Amino acid sequence: MRKHGRPLRSRRRHAASGLQAAAFVTGSPLVSDSLAALSAHPNVHQNFNVAGEGSGPVSDVFGLAVLGGSYSSAGTASETFSARVSMSLNLTQLPSHNPQDLVVGLLDPHSTGTGFDLLTFTIMRNNAALLTQSFTSLTAANSFFHDHTIDFGAVGNGVPAGSTLDLQFQLDVTAHDPSQGFSLDMIFGNATLDFGIAAVPEPASAYLLLAAGAAFALVRRARSRR
Repeated sequence: MRKHGRPLRSRRRHAASGLQAAAFVTGSPLVSDSLAALSAHPNVHQNFNVAGEGSGPVSDVFGLAVLGGSYSSAGTASETFSARVSMSLNLTQLPSHNPQDLVVGLLDPHSTGTGFDLLTFTIMRNNAALLTQSFTSLTAANSFFHDHTIDFGAVGNGVPAGSTLDLQFQLDVTAHDPSQGFSLDMIFGNATLDFGIAAVPEPASAYLLLAAGAAFALVRRARSRR
C-alpha cells in the first residue's frame, strides 16, 4: 500500500519533522517492510537475517520506529522535547523459536537547522538502562545514528522468568531556536550479528502500522559496532 507514491516509513519520518515531539512504531512488521527498511543500510542488514537471506538463524523483527523532536515556534527559552516508544514482548512466542540477541539497528538521522543544543537517546529494558548516549555535536549524532548496529546480548537477559521483555526507547531534544529539530528511525529485534546480508533488492511494499504502545511526551525544562 502506498500513498502519494511514498512508503509509510518515509511518511512517518516526514510527519515527525516539525512536531515538538513525535513517536511512531510498526510492531511485528511484515518481512517485506523490514527488508525495505534495511535495503539502503548494509551495516545494519548484515546483522538481521529477516527472510533467510543470510547464513545464520532467522531474525525476529520486533519493531520499526521513528522518534523526533523540534523546537516550538511559540517557544521563548531553551526547552526539552521527549519522544518515547514502549513495547512489551512475550519471548516464549518468538516466531523463530530461537532466542538470540537483542539487536538495535539505527538507520537514518534527520535534522533541521543546527539540530539541537543537547540530544540524549535512552534505551531501557525492564526498567533498567541499557544505553544512555548524549550529544552536543550534530556531526557526531549523525554518525552514530546512521547505519549503526548495537548488540545488547542475549534477548532474555534481565527478563525475570515468566515476565515479558519490556522495551522503551526515548529521544530527548533540547533546543532554543525554531529552526532546530532532530529525528531518527530504527529497527530492533531478536537477531545474531554477522548472519544477515549486506544488500537486497528493495521491495515495493510499504509499512503496515500496528498498535504497539507508541507514546510521546513533551517535557519543558530550562535549559558499538558498525
